[in-house]
Amino acid sequence: MPEKPTVARFFLVAVIALASRAAADGAPSPLDEQDAVRRALSRPALVEELGARVDLARADEIAARRWPNPEATWSHEEVRPDGPAAREDVAVLSQRFDLSGRRGLRGDAAARRVEAAGAEAALLRLDVEAEARRAFAHALASERRVGILRAAVERLEGVAAAVGRRAASGDVAGYDRRRVERERLTALGRLDVEEGALARARARLAALIGATDPSALALTGDLAPTSPPPLATLAERLPSRPDLRALALEARAGELEARAAGRWLIPEVELGGGVKTVEAGAGRDSGFAAAITVPIPLFARGQDERLRGDARARAARGRLSLALDAARADVAGLHAEATRLAGAAGRYRESGAADSAALLRIAEAAYRGGEVGVLELIDGYRAALDADLSLVELEWAARRARIDLDRTSGGAPR
Repeated sequence: MPEKPTVARFFLVAVIALASRAAADGAPSPLDEQDAVRRALSRPALVEELGARVDLARADEIAARRWPNPEATWSHEEVRPDGPAAREDVAVLSQRFDLSGRRGLRGDAAARRVEAAGAEAALLRLDVEAEARRAFAHALASERRVGILRAAVERLEGVAAAVGRRAASGDVAGYDRRRVERERLTALGRLDVEEGALARARARLAALIGATDPSALALTGDLAPTSPPPLATLAERLPSRPDLRALALEARAGELEARAAGRWLIPEVELGGGVKTVEAGAGRDSGFAAAITVPIPLFARGQDERLRGDARARAARGRLSLALDAARADVAGLHAEATRLAGAAGRYRESGAADSAALLRIAEAAYRGGEVGVLELIDGYRAALDADLSLVELEWAARRARIDLDRTSGGAPR
């Protein structure tokens, strides 16, 4: 009986899907800067820590807004005179009431500190984001250096083989052969150093993003950054930076605490009501019992709380002013550095890379034509290698400056 086409197609699709999955599992997963940041920020331990910081502040808000529990009291008195005993029982339920609004103001102050804790958590996220971006760019720059040095070693190995053949036929002096070999070994040593740095950079990046196999990361993206936003735009959004926003919220919380302490003239009243029972001999009477407790603000008038809240507000405002001035200066300096380095890297890439490739072609053609010797060819290779590595260093420096600028100004623009 012939197999149904539908069933055959189903099995064919299943086989293709399994083969594709197996190929995907064996291939490195592409990773760009945004993926690295997303994976670094989504690590469970970091998410748990950030949530715990906010929950600690939220617990203080709950405590500040919470009403005191009612209190139940019972008293028993008994007198035994010469005659029948007299007993008296009083059961009272009492509750304290805040008529001044202090509890609400203290709750509002605690709420501001919850927002400040959220801002501090955002600052930690900002630090992790910058750290992940630096680790990614560092690994990407190391990959570029390794690739450049591997290409240089391959070129020198080709030259060494050609010079060895010519030396065997007597066309090249032994010094030239040894000079080429020395240059090749020097390039190999530099390659070993850079491969070690690459392994370390990959391991650091893998730890930040929660990857288990650093070698399975296929980094993608351009090392050179784009030009930064205008300085006026960065300065305008600077007050919303998480740590500066947290200081502003702390100052507001201190002001609310001082306001709450300033309402000392209206005390907290405690009202109670219950039942009173009196037994004297064979008689038993009961009735209603009421009580009111009003503290007299004679000595404790909120002096410490008012001073503490006012001091906290003044200290936070002072730190905010100093931090804002320092941040404006840092952003201005980093913006100038990032702009200059990005421009320098762009100019060097447009001119230097083309000149380097042309220099290599000219040197190789001249060597094949017998116009220059081995030393001139090696000098051309070395100049091209230095130019390529200098471009990587310029782009890496420009990327670091841009990351520092984004971190100092409150985060990379979305």
